[in-house]
Formats: sequence, C-alpha cells, structure tokens
Amino acid sequence: MPQGKPNHPLTCRNCGDSFLPSCNREKECSIRCRLLYYVERSGDCFLWTGGKSKSGYGCIQTDGRTERTHRIAYKIFVGPVDIDEEVCHTCDNPLCMNLDHLFIDDHQGNMDDMVTKSRQARHVGESNHLARFSNEQAEDIRLQYARGEVTQKELADLFNTSKQCIHRIVRGKSYVVRPAKTKVQKGEN
Repeated sequence: MPQGKPNHPLTCRNCGDSFLPSCNREKECSIRCRLLYYVERSGDCFLWTGGKSKSGYGCIQTDGRTERTHRIAYKIFVGPVDIDEEVCHTCDNPLCMNLDHLFIDDHQGNMDDMVTKSRQARHVGESNHLARFSNEQAEDIRLQYARGEVTQKELADLFNTSKQCIHRIVRGKSYVVRPAKTKVQKGEN
C-alpha cells in the first residue's frame, strides 16, 4: 500500500483535536502539540524526551529542517527569534524547554556565559576524542625536536602524521601541557 497523505482525520495524541495530517507520520495536530507531547517535568526543568542531537540538544523537524526544540518553543510561546540570536539556558540543561529558563542573547554573549559558568570543554591532549597521540608521545615529539635530533618532517614520517600536526605539537598549539599547580609551603615566599 503506498505511503502518502491519509484521507481521513486523525486525533491528536496531545490535545485530542481532530486534524488532517499532511503525511502518515504525523501524530500531533501542530508543532506546538508535538513539543508539549514530548515534554516531561524534572524539578524546575521541562525536559524534551524526543529526538536529540549529538551535542545533547532536543531536535525536531519543522518545514523540512531540523531545529533545536528550545528555540522552537521560544518562537511558539514567546515570540520571534532573529537569525543572529541564540536561545540560551539559565539552567544549562540543553534538553530544557521551560520558558522561565530561556533567554535571548547573541553568540558572543552565549560563549561568555559558558566561560563564566566554566562549562567550556577542556578536552586537551589525549583526553580529546580526536587525539592521535598520547600526552607522553607528544612530549617525546617536543623533546626530540628541541634537542635538534630530527626535523618536523622526519617526525611526521616517524609518527605517520602530517608536518602540520607535528608543528602544532612542537609550538604548543595542541597537546598543551599545563604545569601542575604547586602549593607554597609555609615559610616559602
């Protein structure tokens, strides 16, 4: 049987209204009802329980585009959001759609908020999921180059990577080693 637009009304599983769906997949009469159907209260947050992006934000299809659910909720229940504006969370929960937890800011304001709250990723060196080397290997690369034993090109060949990757390690742009904080002993200045 061909998939297409049903020719009979359905009942919205959120509000109970009758509606004519535009395709077989629709179970709610509107985006508003779809948002409300997939929300679950958890403390002060209203959490999206539907589909999620790799970065942990709720996602929903609207007009053939995937959009973040907290942004759509803000547009529907509060008002328009300009293309250069971001809908941010005071609760820092990417699944939250509680309108009291959402506010508008620009990208820089959102990044400043992230830094202020110490939420930025700190995946440096081998803790980064894209790391090719251990921190020990990166330190070995630095030492060999610093001693003048080999060129960056030779290190790249030796470690089966690009010269640019070696250059970034040698210059401290990747696999950055931060010195451990030492406590000052009583009597030391």
